[in-house]
Amino acid sequence: SDELKPKDVSISIENALNHFSKKFKESNIEVTKDLSSSLPGLEGKESFDDIFLNILANCYFALTDNDDVSRKCIHIQTCCIKDNKCVQTIISDTGPDMTQSVDLSDIKEKNIFEERGKLGGVNLFLAHLILNDHNGTLDIKSFPKGGTSFIVTIPVNP
Repeated sequence: SDELKPKDVSISIENALNHFSKKFKESNIEVTKDLSSSLPGLEGKESFDDIFLNILANCYFALTDNDDVSRKCIHIQTCCIKDNKCVQTIISDTGPDMTQSVDLSDIKEKNIFEERGKLGGVNLFLAHLILNDHNGTLDIKSFPKGGTSFIVTIPVNP
């Protein structure tokens, strides 16, 4: 639906976490949260909640498809930035360094979100498309010793 409705980022994140709670528990994935209680409401389309669902799916695959990951953790943090004009959510995992399979420096020029089952696959592609539809951005920072942070920035509607 193209109709805009009020959206609460914290509720959208909790809904996505509830969707994965059984899989996270079965895979011994620890989830920690630092969700701000003073986030402004956003206007979002029906697809808004799928932003977080798709990023968490990517984290799940990164943590479970690699035997080298000893400590499986996801941390989610929310805050306001740019003088409360944007809501930012950072979802970090302890999975492998994405730069081993994807050149993140080309994220703006190329579509790094191509193959399902690979880091940067269809789940991130869908999150990226939905964020574009909401005038938001998805930035990715990956670290050589492991771990990736997905930075979701969504403008607050006037």
